[in-house]
Amino acid sequence: MIKLMGFNLLLLLVLAGHVQALPTSFPKCPNPGFGPGFEKSIGLIHKATMIGGESRSNINEWKEITGSTVAAVKKKYAATGVMRCGTASSTVQLTGHNDLVTGAGHAFTQPDDEKGICVHFEPSDCSISFPLTGSKKIHKIKSGSMKNGGCTIKAVGPPDAFQIVEFPNLDWAVFELETPLENVEPYDVPLSNYRVPRGTTVLQVSSGGDNFKKPTRDRDGSSFYNFQNCTIVDRDKYDYISLQTDCDAGLGSSGAGQLALINDRLTLLAINTAQVVKKINGVRLDGSNGQPAADYDRDAHFNVSKPLEDDFLEEIRRRLGTRFSSGPQ
Repeated sequence: MIKLMGFNLLLLLVLAGHVQALPTSFPKCPNPGFGPGFEKSIGLIHKATMIGGESRSNINEWKEITGSTVAAVKKKYAATGVMRCGTASSTVQLTGHNDLVTGAGHAFTQPDDEKGICVHFEPSDCSISFPLTGSKKIHKIKSGSMKNGGCTIKAVGPPDAFQIVEFPNLDWAVFELETPLENVEPYDVPLSNYRVPRGTTVLQVSSGGDNFKKPTRDRDGSSFYNFQNCTIVDRDKYDYISLQTDCDAGLGSSGAGQLALINDRLTLLAINTAQVVKKINGVRLDGSNGQPAADYDRDAHFNVSKPLEDDFLEEIRRRLGTRFSSGPQ
């Protein structure tokens, strides 16, 4: 179903209420980190191909583009980290406070296609690092602090003939670290009534991407980080998909923050969740068996992002309480 909506651009600030960390009952997953959440092809989520030519920059290129230094870039984006669950990686970021983290919910689930349900990973199987800080310290997720949007796939129809329906809008996670980071500036968050407008330019900061330039060091090093100015090309056009973008992505870039500079503060507006889409819940958009990236059509080929809106943003704000990243603006 195609929807039409209007948008209002509002000022952003950090203002929130607080709740205690929520308990979870995630079962142990026998193969942590091998879910579709890491861009394994399942239904509408496909392994990434670039939209147009390569427009992502490594850290050395980005410092030239911005007229900065490598040290300054690392300090500015030190809140972006790498999360490993099993052998798979994704991107996370400190959000609002130096122990509060956001990322993709599918990093902790994998579908059972036969049953049409999600199987959760145990968050304790995951480890997080922040290479841009220069520290090799490994951080763990605080027990009982995990909250995500819910199962990103559901079975629709009778048990003997159900279809899998996917819900990218549920693809978010909020959790806390066992110990906060020192001397790292977290990204700010928006007001609860802010909605990211179509046409917004964002900076996507990713800790990885298997289709990015081959690094001289491993994924946990700063050489794997990439920076890209990209655009929210549309929103709410299709059911279950809030934001369509032309941001590039690959294995490791799930959860990558999409930022805007507001009131001189880097503010997290959305996270990357899914890869190049050519069909939505079985309905092909391009009317063919697929097209190469060179034949990009913004209505048929796009990446998907989850904005910090509604339940996702509310969960962040509730966790923050009076713990502001830089004080009220």
